[in-house]
Amino acid sequence: MELLQRGAAPPAPALAGRVLDEDDLDDELRDRLVDEVSAAVELDQLRSEIAALQELLAQAKRVRDHARDSKLAALRACLEKAEFKELSDGRGKLLIFTEHRDTLTYLCEHLQNWGFSIVVIHGGMNPHERKRAQDQFRSACQICVATEAAGEGINLQFCHLMINYDLPWNPMEIEQRIGRIHRIGQDQPVQVYNFCAGGSIEDRILDILDRKINMFELVIGEIDMILGRLTTEKEFSDLVFELWLEHTDEAQQAKAFDALGTQLKRARTAYEKSKDLDEKLFQDDFGT
Repeated sequence: MELLQRGAAPPAPALAGRVLDEDDLDDELRDRLVDEVSAAVELDQLRSEIAALQELLAQAKRVRDHARDSKLAALRACLEKAEFKELSDGRGKLLIFTEHRDTLTYLCEHLQNWGFSIVVIHGGMNPHERKRAQDQFRSACQICVATEAAGEGINLQFCHLMINYDLPWNPMEIEQRIGRIHRIGQDQPVQVYNFCAGGSIEDRILDILDRKINMFELVIGEIDMILGRLTTEKEFSDLVFELWLEHTDEAQQAKAFDALGTQLKRARTAYEKSKDLDEKLFQDDFGT
C-alpha cells in the first residue's frame, strides 16, 4: 500500500468556478485523472484481498494449533500394522511420497520423533545428492520421504513398501511412483497404501481408478495406453480440475466423476480389444 501511495500522481489542478467537461481536458490531464481513479479502486481491492488473506492465515493457524491431524494419525496407525514390523528389525524399507516440500518437512519431524531413521529426496537436490540419498536409504535408513523428484530415474527396488501420503491427480504420476519399486529385479510382493480424506477430490480419483479400471492391477505402462484412448486431448488432471470447478454441489460432482469413470472403463475395454488383436496377429505371423 505504501508503494501505491508513493507512486500516485499529484492531484490534478483545479479549475475553479467551472464545471469540467471531458472536452475541456487535455490528454495528459485526462490520463492523470483516469490513473487516480484506477489507483483508488485497485487500492480498495488490495485492502480487501489483504483482509481476506489475513483471515485465511488466522484460520490456518487455528487449525495448526488446535485441530487433530487425522491423516498423520492414520499414518502412525498404519506404521503399527504387522506389514510394517519388518522396518524395526532392518529387513524392510518404506518409501513415502508427498506432493509438497512443506509436507515432507512436517512428516520428517514426526517420523523422527516416532523413532524412525529417515532420508529425503526432493527437487532441490542435484543428481549426486539424490544418488547419495538413495545409497543411504539402501544401507542405513528405514524410511525415505520423497516428492516427485524420486518418481523418475531412481531405482529403489530394494524397497517393497510404499505409502502415497498425497495423491497426484494424474494417474501417470501414480504409476511412475509405483515403478520406482515395482520393477524387474523386485523379489518381494509390492504393497502400496494410498492416503486420502473421505469425500475429497483425491478420494474420487482413487475410486474411479481402482473401481472402474483396477489401475493397481495393471502392468506398468498400460495406464498410458488407456488414457490415450479417452475421447479428449486434455490431460487427465485438467479434466479433474474442470469437473471440480464446474460441479460445486456434492451430488453433481459425484455424478460427474462417475461419468468420467465410465469413460475410463470404455477406454480400458478398447485397449484390451486392441491388445488381444495385436497378440493374435503376432501369433498368426510367427506361428506361436
